[in-house]
Amino acid sequence: MAEVIAAEVMSAIGVDGDPGHTTPLQFPRAANGCAVHGPVREKRSPDPRAKPSPHGPLHLPAFLAPLVEGLESADAVELDARLRRALRIEQRWLAEIGPLLLEVAHSRSYRFRGCPNLAVFAREQLGMSPRKAHALLRLERACADSPELRAAFSSGRLSWVQAHALIPVLGLEHAGPWRTAWVAHAEAISVRRLEEDVERALVKGELDPGSLSENLQTGAHPTVEKPEDECLASQTGTATLFFVAPTDVARLFKAVLATVQRRIERRNGRTASESEALDAMLEHCFETWALPNAKVPRDHRVFERDGWRCTVPGCSSYRNLHNHHIQFRSHSGPDDPWNRTALCAAHHQRAVHGGIGRIRIRGRAPDGLRYELPLVSYGPGDRILHR
Repeated sequence: MAEVIAAEVMSAIGVDGDPGHTTPLQFPRAANGCAVHGPVREKRSPDPRAKPSPHGPLHLPAFLAPLVEGLESADAVELDARLRRALRIEQRWLAEIGPLLLEVAHSRSYRFRGCPNLAVFAREQLGMSPRKAHALLRLERACADSPELRAAFSSGRLSWVQAHALIPVLGLEHAGPWRTAWVAHAEAISVRRLEEDVERALVKGELDPGSLSENLQTGAHPTVEKPEDECLASQTGTATLFFVAPTDVARLFKAVLATVQRRIERRNGRTASESEALDAMLEHCFETWALPNAKVPRDHRVFERDGWRCTVPGCSSYRNLHNHHIQFRSHSGPDDPWNRTALCAAHHQRAVHGGIGRIRIRGRAPDGLRYELPLVSYGPGDRILHR
């Protein structure tokens, strides 16, 4: 957001080099790292005499064979059950890889495989993305301090994504009494909701996930209250605003801020503070981005309420949002905010109105909606009701 604000202001006023002159900024570009490629392997053409197997690789291990038996006659429920078993097997495999990967990282034994770093080792030798490898390392370190997390992860009750989302809150020194409750909470909701709840708990400093459940049952929106000293600082004008950003973005923002300060000083003939310049930058952005058509905000208010994101549990799409009427307009559904929710185009056109009715949405927005999918239903707060 800081980069967007700086770019908007810079596009309107430019950026000063020497005082009194407007010159474009040129920042040195970071050197691109050399991509490390593994040895090129010769692609072999398939043997025309070999008969393709309908079930994938031949000679499956005994623990995998039941997953493919009678696959042609399995219905959707059976396929879902088998996929869940396959995910649990993969999860236990990842739980076993974590300690081994940590040992490789500590001993740097990836060098014996001709890999300059762990990222190349994961990609070339394990067929795993470097991002996932680093996540497993972080997860293994967190499991050393949290037996509850290790038990849930190694048994397959939590995916590596769910377990990784819990690390920030379970890693706190005073989170011990709530670790078991957080693991149970993660099992009952979607990953998207879990990440939001962890972030909210860290901001508020309330580590009991039961308080989040109470808010969902009562339909109340959790609010983030400022500490007393922070509120006092805001009233006396001594609050400090900071953000973390890449070096080039931080330089750009500081350059634009300094330019705005000098413009204010030349206009008013007095010294301008950084806070005054920042206020002018934000005011410019608000005025520039304001909607010119008074008829448009009705839909946008729904999108803003729903976080400018599709509300289907598990969906993280921010693009091509549609304003869906929960009770269809063809069934005399009103235009009231409680009867509307934000859906992405794919879920709206294909899953809800696609003729098959893969998703049914009932209740009142935003805190009383129920999403009925073919194999699972979700209640308020992306809480799993039944599978």
